[in-house]
Amino acid sequence: MLDVARTAVDVVADRIVAVGTAHTAALGESTVDRLYGVVAVRLSGSPIGGRILRTLEAGPADPVARWDATQAVAAEAEADAGFADALRQLVGQLPIAAAAGDGIRPVDRPARGSGLSQTGIVVGIAVAVVVLVVGAALYLNVVAPYVGLTEGARLDRVAGQWHGQDSASRVVLTINSDGTAMLSNRSRSCVGEIDSPARFEYTIRFDCGSDSDDKATLWANLRSSGDELTIREAGKSDSVVFVRE
Repeated sequence: MLDVARTAVDVVADRIVAVGTAHTAALGESTVDRLYGVVAVRLSGSPIGGRILRTLEAGPADPVARWDATQAVAAEAEADAGFADALRQLVGQLPIAAAAGDGIRPVDRPARGSGLSQTGIVVGIAVAVVVLVVGAALYLNVVAPYVGLTEGARLDRVAGQWHGQDSASRVVLTINSDGTAMLSNRSRSCVGEIDSPARFEYTIRFDCGSDSDDKATLWANLRSSGDELTIREAGKSDSVVFVRE
């Protein structure tokens, strides 16, 4: 199913590059346009899918945007046999040249340079310290190997209130099933929005209301046993473990 999803996304992205999005160039009755319509309707059915679609439409030549969209389409197809059949039928009707693509099929998500190594950011050991020091935006990647195929299932799996303890205070992480989130300690609360760039992976952006433009990247591993979230700074061994309340 992944190959079908890749072909579908590549064809849709190539159409956007050549002609424009469905908003700037109305969809017609061609197989490519019908495929675009089916993919767009499916991804637009959820907040996360909608953001992935908008990212693809804004940068159709971006390999990261294509990869993320492919993973989302594949996950939806695996969860819905009707959607999978519609994809297979339309991809099977594509001209040979369009279906063949350029032959480049990255297995892993393409890297996107962050530039963090040149910023000179000093990040505290504890999550609360990071929240206080870093400023406006915090990014969390949650790798969750057992959270379900669809976006809704993945959000439901991690939705709820989690609490942990750092060296200074109690830290509370709240994840809502609608894609919103909040990270707070006794000094500050940061509202956020959760995104899913790929299957089994989440990205959360927190706005802490600071004037600072500094950014930090944190990684969180969701362990299927025991319902624990372990959040740690990339490259560091220190971590804060969150459990469900």
